[in-house]
Amino acid sequence: MSMAARKGARRRSDVMADILAQLHAGTLETASLSEMLVMDLGELMKNSVPEITPHDRTGLSGAKLGVVAKMVLGGQLIHDHIGHSSSACVMSAIKSSMCSQPALNRMNPSET
Repeated sequence: MSMAARKGARRRSDVMADILAQLHAGTLETASLSEMLVMDLGELMKNSVPEITPHDRTGLSGAKLGVVAKMVLGGQLIHDHIGHSSSACVMSAIKSSMCSQPALNRMNPSET
């Protein structure tokens, strides 16, 4: 049985709490730019890459950095803590709009 593609929220304010919780848990990939923009990347990293310390995740939450800078920082943290290539993570993030656990699993860990 095939599942129809989920349509994402059109506005940040339209992202439902249960969808946001799944995005933060890394169990659901974003389906729209609005979903990606409303996410707290620090929360996603806490849940899907627990090796990254709270101190290291600090720059991923809040409004101090833009979304691209947060993706680059997230990619570097993944590389530093678990050995995945930061460039592969950033490219995956741009393609899938997030570095979810499924996106991390698709990457080649030997690529550095």
